[in-house]
Amino acid sequence: MKILNVSINNRKKCFEIETKKGCFEYPFSRLKKRSAANDVIVDVIVDSEAGNEAITYNYKSGRKNTLHIDEVLHFYEDKSYIREQM
Repeated sequence: MKILNVSINNRKKCFEIETKKGCFEYPFSRLKKRSAANDVIVDVIVDSEAGNEAITYNYKSGRKNTLHIDEVLHFYEDKSYIREQM
């Protein structure tokens, strides 16, 4: 599934990820590598090197990390995604 657009919602502390299937909110608390409290996410882009199936986000300290759409679909327990994994 391709990601069309992504944005940061600091009020809700989540990424808002838009796909053809709909819009998903993925909370920062579910990220694998968490940051220090004062190291906030400042930038996020759709990663074209991953075939638009991932996002890359940057922390204020300069660290970078990637989140794949599969992790988002697993979080939402998307039935079609789970069916494909079986």
